[in-house]
Amino acid sequence: GEAVKAGAKVVKNVTGYDLPKLIAGSFGTLVAMTEVTLKVLPAPETSVALTLENIDMPTAQRLMIAALGSSVEPTGAVYLPDLRQLHFRLEGSGPSVTYRLGELQTLVGEGQVREGDEARQIWRDLRNIAHVLAPRQGVLWSISVPPAGFADGLTALLGALDGAKAQVDWGG
Repeated sequence: GEAVKAGAKVVKNVTGYDLPKLIAGSFGTLVAMTEVTLKVLPAPETSVALTLENIDMPTAQRLMIAALGSSVEPTGAVYLPDLRQLHFRLEGSGPSVTYRLGELQTLVGEGQVREGDEARQIWRDLRNIAHVLAPRQGVLWSISVPPAGFADGLTALLGALDGAKAQVDWGG
Protein backbone atom coordinates (compact mmCIF):
# COMPACT_ATOMS: atom_id res chain seq x y z
CA GLY A 1 0.00 0.00 0.00
CA GLU A 2 0.94 3.61 -0.44
CA ALA A 3 0.08 6.73 1.55
CA VAL A 4 0.13 10.32 0.38
CA LYS A 5 1.56 12.90 2.80
CA ALA A 6 1.81 16.62 2.00
CA GLY A 7 1.64 15.96 -1.73
CA ALA A 8 4.61 13.55 -1.67
CA LYS A 9 4.34 9.84 -2.33
CA VAL A 10 5.49 7.79 0.69
CA VAL A 11 5.93 4.04 0.28
CA LYS A 12 4.99 1.96 3.32
CA ASN A 13 6.13 -1.56 4.10
CA VAL A 14 3.22 -3.97 3.84
CA THR A 15 2.94 -7.73 3.84
CA GLY A 16 2.27 -9.37 0.53
CA TYR A 17 3.82 -11.69 -1.99
CA ASP A 18 7.55 -12.31 -1.90
CA LEU A 19 8.08 -11.81 -5.64
CA PRO A 20 11.53 -13.47 -5.95
CA LYS A 21 10.21 -16.64 -4.29
CA LEU A 22 6.97 -16.51 -6.25
CA ILE A 23 8.71 -16.50 -9.64
CA ALA A 24 11.77 -18.61 -8.75
CA GLY A 25 12.55 -21.02 -11.53
CA SER A 26 10.46 -19.26 -14.16
CA PHE A 27 13.41 -17.12 -15.35
CA GLY A 28 11.08 -14.11 -15.50
CA THR A 29 8.58 -15.70 -17.90
CA LEU A 30 5.69 -15.54 -15.42
CA VAL A 31 5.98 -11.84 -14.59
CA ALA A 32 5.61 -8.52 -16.36
CA MET A 33 6.63 -5.50 -14.29
CA THR A 34 4.58 -2.40 -14.90
CA GLU A 35 5.98 -0.27 -12.07
CA VAL A 36 9.23 -0.51 -10.13
CA THR A 37 10.13 1.46 -7.01
CA LEU A 38 13.80 1.77 -6.10
CA LYS A 39 15.24 2.90 -2.80
CA VAL A 40 18.37 4.97 -3.35
CA LEU A 41 20.81 5.49 -0.49
CA PRO A 42 23.76 7.88 -0.36
CA ALA A 43 27.27 6.48 -0.53
CA PRO A 44 28.75 5.85 2.93
CA GLU A 45 30.76 8.76 4.35
CA THR A 46 33.54 6.48 5.64
CA SER A 47 34.71 3.04 4.57
CA VAL A 48 37.22 0.92 6.52
CA ALA A 49 38.65 -2.51 5.77
CA LEU A 50 40.09 -4.73 8.52
CA THR A 51 42.30 -7.58 7.31
CA LEU A 52 43.41 -10.45 9.54
CA GLU A 53 46.30 -12.63 8.34
CA ASN A 54 47.18 -16.28 9.05
CA ILE A 55 43.61 -17.32 9.84
CA ASP A 56 42.68 -20.98 9.37
CA MET A 57 39.25 -21.93 8.06
CA PRO A 58 37.59 -22.99 11.35
CA THR A 59 38.80 -19.78 13.01
CA ALA A 60 37.56 -17.69 10.06
CA GLN A 61 34.15 -19.33 10.34
CA ARG A 62 34.01 -18.66 14.10
CA LEU A 63 35.10 -15.01 13.72
CA MET A 64 32.71 -14.34 10.84
CA ILE A 65 29.77 -15.73 12.82
CA ALA A 66 30.77 -13.69 15.88
CA ALA A 67 31.23 -10.42 13.93
CA LEU A 68 28.11 -10.72 11.80
CA GLY A 69 26.01 -11.62 14.82
CA SER A 70 27.26 -8.65 16.84
CA SER A 71 26.18 -5.04 17.14
CA VAL A 72 29.27 -4.02 15.13
CA GLU A 73 27.25 -4.50 11.91
CA PRO A 74 30.00 -5.12 9.35
CA THR A 75 28.77 -4.54 5.80
CA GLY A 76 31.01 -7.29 4.46
CA ALA A 77 32.99 -10.34 5.55
CA VAL A 78 35.16 -12.36 3.15
CA TYR A 79 37.62 -15.19 3.74
CA LEU A 80 40.30 -16.26 1.23
CA PRO A 81 41.38 -19.78 2.29
CA ASP A 82 44.54 -20.10 0.18
CA LEU A 83 45.84 -16.71 1.41
CA ARG A 84 44.50 -17.33 4.93
CA GLN A 85 43.10 -13.78 4.93
CA LEU A 86 39.91 -12.65 6.59
CA HIS A 87 38.47 -9.27 5.55
CA PHE A 88 35.76 -7.19 7.24
CA ARG A 89 34.22 -3.95 5.96
CA LEU A 90 32.64 -1.20 8.05
CA GLU A 91 30.82 1.75 6.48
CA GLY A 92 28.90 4.76 7.73
CA SER A 93 29.57 8.07 9.46
CA GLY A 94 33.11 8.70 10.70
CA PRO A 95 32.49 8.52 14.47
CA SER A 96 30.30 5.44 14.11
CA VAL A 97 32.88 3.60 12.01
CA THR A 98 35.69 4.53 14.43
CA TYR A 99 33.72 3.19 17.38
CA ARG A 100 32.59 0.02 15.60
CA LEU A 101 36.14 -0.64 14.36
CA GLY A 102 37.36 -0.65 17.96
CA GLU A 103 34.57 -3.04 18.93
CA LEU A 104 35.33 -5.28 15.93
CA GLN A 105 39.05 -5.41 16.81
CA THR A 106 38.15 -6.38 20.38
CA LEU A 107 35.95 -9.15 18.99
CA VAL A 108 38.18 -10.58 16.22
CA GLY A 109 41.71 -9.17 16.67
CA GLU A 110 43.75 -6.13 15.68
CA GLY A 111 44.64 -6.83 12.03
CA GLN A 112 45.59 -4.27 9.41
CA VAL A 113 43.24 -1.31 8.94
CA ARG A 114 42.84 0.42 5.58
CA GLU A 115 40.65 3.44 4.94
CA GLY A 116 39.11 5.44 2.12
CA ASP A 117 40.11 4.64 -1.46
CA GLU A 118 42.42 1.80 -0.38
CA ALA A 119 39.57 0.11 1.53
CA ARG A 120 37.17 0.60 -1.39
CA GLN A 121 39.72 -0.94 -3.80
CA ILE A 122 40.11 -4.03 -1.59
CA TRP A 123 36.34 -4.52 -1.57
CA ARG A 124 36.06 -3.84 -5.29
CA ASP A 125 38.57 -6.65 -5.91
CA LEU A 126 36.74 -8.95 -3.49
CA ARG A 127 33.39 -8.14 -5.14
CA ASN A 128 34.88 -8.97 -8.54
CA ILE A 129 36.46 -12.17 -7.12
CA ALA A 130 39.74 -10.98 -8.63
CA HIS A 131 41.85 -13.35 -6.52
CA VAL A 132 39.83 -16.42 -7.49
CA LEU A 133 39.88 -15.48 -11.17
CA ALA A 134 43.61 -14.60 -11.10
CA PRO A 135 44.73 -16.89 -13.85
CA ARG A 136 41.53 -16.93 -15.90
CA GLN A 137 41.23 -20.64 -16.46
CA GLY A 138 39.09 -23.49 -15.29
CA VAL A 139 35.54 -23.57 -14.02
CA LEU A 140 33.94 -21.09 -11.63
CA TRP A 141 31.43 -22.52 -9.18
CA SER A 142 29.17 -20.54 -6.88
CA ILE A 143 28.08 -22.69 -3.95
CA SER A 144 25.70 -21.71 -1.14
CA VAL A 145 26.27 -23.41 2.19
CA PRO A 146 24.98 -22.74 5.70
CA PRO A 147 27.29 -20.25 7.46
CA ALA A 148 27.91 -22.50 10.45
CA GLY A 149 29.13 -25.36 8.25
CA PHE A 150 31.31 -23.86 5.56
CA ALA A 151 34.69 -24.84 7.05
CA ASP A 152 34.20 -28.61 6.93
CA GLY A 153 32.51 -28.65 3.54
CA LEU A 154 34.98 -26.29 1.90
CA THR A 155 37.98 -28.13 3.33
CA ALA A 156 36.69 -31.38 1.81
CA LEU A 157 35.91 -29.71 -1.53
CA LEU A 158 39.30 -27.99 -1.82
CA GLY A 159 41.01 -31.25 -0.87
CA ALA A 160 39.21 -33.05 -3.69
CA LEU A 161 39.86 -30.37 -6.32
CA ASP A 162 43.61 -30.02 -6.78
CA GLY A 163 44.66 -26.38 -7.23
CA ALA A 164 41.19 -24.95 -6.62
CA LYS A 165 40.77 -21.47 -5.14
CA ALA A 166 37.86 -20.31 -3.04
CA GLN A 167 36.36 -17.15 -1.63
CA VAL A 168 33.88 -17.30 1.23
CA ASP A 169 31.68 -14.22 0.95
CA TRP A 170 29.14 -13.18 3.55
CA GLY A 171 27.64 -9.90 2.51
CA GLY A 172 30.74 -8.63 0.72
